[in-house]
Amino acid sequence: MQQEIQIDGKLYQVEQVHSGQYHPYGDTHRVFNILCEDSTEDEIYDLMRVFFNYNVPLKKDWNQRDVVSYFNGCCEITKIEGGWKYDKIEPYTD
Repeated sequence: MQQEIQIDGKLYQVEQVHSGQYHPYGDTHRVFNILCEDSTEDEIYDLMRVFFNYNVPLKKDWNQRDVVSYFNGCCEITKIEGGWKYDKIEPYTD
């Protein structure tokens, strides 16, 4: 899945590169590569929250001791060549 989103004159090319578990009984990852040369981590976080309804905290801010927060999951945003990698992590539940 690849789509282009334009916000405030910036063009974001969003491509989902993975959806699922990396191994049995593992957390679910929804991974996107977002290409936009002059964007910031905050802009990527807002883009995913608004357009994809992924309203979860960054992993560093994630409260794993709170049950509701834990099961909602978290995200990681990493700089890659030409843009950003966004990884939404949903904990494994049995």
